[in-house]
Formats: sequence, structure tokens, C-alpha cells
Amino acid sequence: MAMVNGQPIYMSQLHDVLLRGHGLEIAQQLVATELVRQELGRGKLAVTEAEVLAENDRTLSAMYGEGFEGSRREELLETFLLRERISREHWDLMVRRNAMLRKLAEPRVRVTDADVKEEFGEQFGRKVEVRHIQTESLTQAQMILNELKDKGTDFAELARKYSRNQTAKRGGLLPPIGRRGPTEIPPAMRQAAWAMRKVGEISDPVQVGTVFHILKLEKIIEPESADFDAAKEKLRASLHERRVRMLAQQILRELTANAKIQYVHFMLRQQSQQEAAK
Repeated sequence: MAMVNGQPIYMSQLHDVLLRGHGLEIAQQLVATELVRQELGRGKLAVTEAEVLAENDRTLSAMYGEGFEGSRREELLETFLLRERISREHWDLMVRRNAMLRKLAEPRVRVTDADVKEEFGEQFGRKVEVRHIQTESLTQAQMILNELKDKGTDFAELARKYSRNQTAKRGGLLPPIGRRGPTEIPPAMRQAAWAMRKVGEISDPVQVGTVFHILKLEKIIEPESADFDAAKEKLRASLHERRVRMLAQQILRELTANAKIQYVHFMLRQQSQQEAAK
């Protein structure tokens, strides 16, 4: 591989370090791509280079918005790949796989007029904005609740100090919550958020799985004045894209769950067994 002051470093050493550090991760990406390629083959389908490029543009637009020119988006992508230590080859592999998954998913996605009207109501209807504190136990949640009520400590400050959720750095602030979304907000939290009526109101502890949340109502966002006819096509396209991506990931999960995957290399086999045992 290299000579350092006359002493050799062999390719086998580099290979071993890379395999131990990143082997299984890259192998899983290659396996996933092969599974999708096989599924396309069964349907006698294929993706063109134009479709792969279109998928790349869609991904970059989702990351950086439509306002950036192609060259500017490419610069931002290179910065992103460097920061995340992802090779361009790895990126291109993921984009190609997503293009193949889109080919499988799109024919199965339907968006009705009723779906669009529901999406319109969700996006332009009444929403509430809340902060939350996530704790690992009911006891800790009750302790924080007591501090809020007895001492009047600032909710955002306690969220930054105690919350076990990634929103802690934002003082526990969540995106605006509608009646049915966003989908990443658990139903129990959404119900508790909508049950509060006065700005500043604090909820009792809400259990979600094995953790507990305390919510504070920050703001009530009244419905926007919007023209359904003017917005419907953009809403239809957005809803269609979201459903395609969700179905694509579902297809990949199903293909992986039903596949017979055997790692021949002993190190990959060992890493796979260790991951499965977690």
C-alpha cells in the first residue's frame, strides 16, 4: 500500500481495517441493492440512467430545496458527503437502489381526490405547537412536573436539561401538530396536545412505549386562508411522493425479511451474527 521511511504497509492491513470498521455496513448496502435488482428482474423491469439522474435530483431537492441550481446542489452534496464520511460511490449506489425501488413502488401508489382534500385540511387546518420533555420513568416525569408547578421553572430550560429526546437542544419544541400529523408524533402525544385548551397549559405525564412525556401548549395556530383549487396539484404531488417513498422502504424491508442471505467471508458472517444477537 505504501512505504514509510523504507518500511512497507501492506494492502492486507488496509483491507483488514476497512473490513472490520465498515465491512458489514457496505455489505448490507450491496445485498439490499442486489435484492431490489432481482425483484426488478422478476417483473422484467429496469431503470434507465435518466431515471437514476432524476432520482438523484429529487433527493438533492428534498435536502436543499428547489431554489438551488444544479451546480450549487452538487457543491452542497460534496460538503455533506465529506462531513458524513460517505463516499460518492456509496451515495451513487443508494440513489440507484432508490430509483429501482421507485420503479417497483410507483405503480402501486394511488392518490384520490378525497386524499388530497384530507391533506389540504391537515396542512391548512388548525394546529397546535407544543414543547415536550421526555423522561425514562414516571418518577422522573413527576419530579419535573412538580418543579414546573411549584417553582415556575422555565419549561424550555428544563427540556434542555432533562429531556432524553433529540428535541432537547430546541427546548423540546415540536413541529406544529394537526389532527392527524405529523406522523412521527405518537398518537398518544398528539391526543394530549389537542386536549390542552389554554396557551401555557402543561399536561400530566403521557406514556409512549417505555418512556414518558410532559407537554406544554405554546401556541394555537389558526387555519390559514388558502385556495384549495390553487393548492391541490402541489398537494397531490407531495402526497404521492411521500407515499412512494414509504412504500419503497416497505418493499425493501419485505425483500430483506424474506431473503436467504449468507455471508461467506468469516468476518462479515461474524459481524452479522453479532448484530442479529443484539
